[in-house]
Amino acid sequence: MGLLQIKTQFWKALPWCLVGLASTSDQAARRAAAHCIAQFEKDPRQEAHHRLTWFWMQPGGRLRVGLDLFATTSIPLRELGAFFVSEVAKLRFVIVVETTIENKHARVTLARRTHAIGPVIVSLTNRILMLDCAWLASALGVR
Repeated sequence: MGLLQIKTQFWKALPWCLVGLASTSDQAARRAAAHCIAQFEKDPRQEAHHRLTWFWMQPGGRLRVGLDLFATTSIPLRELGAFFVSEVAKLRFVIVVETTIENKHARVTLARRTHAIGPVIVSLTNRILMLDCAWLASALGVR
């Protein structure tokens, strides 16, 4: 279980935590929005963030205005305009991929033409749906 928590830790950081906005529960999505805003506000400089994070979180941007409104009011997500809702809908298609470290490991393994087999090798690619969604929500801090 500890390994799975380590491997999913990145879901708590921007831009990955934006995926929480796509929750079917407005309450959970609202908590995710507040979490994302808090993460961004730790260092709001553009050069400190991924381009997707900046697309969503840039101060005064179309998405940030909607995100702030959603996080601080009780307005349902579906009422925040077609542009905002369509961008949130795209987040439902984020695929779980291997982390950068695993990617580098895979290149080394392929170059050596050997395969490491052991209990710590766990790829999450296309396996996120196999996880217990309640546990994942808890791991992401969405309650």
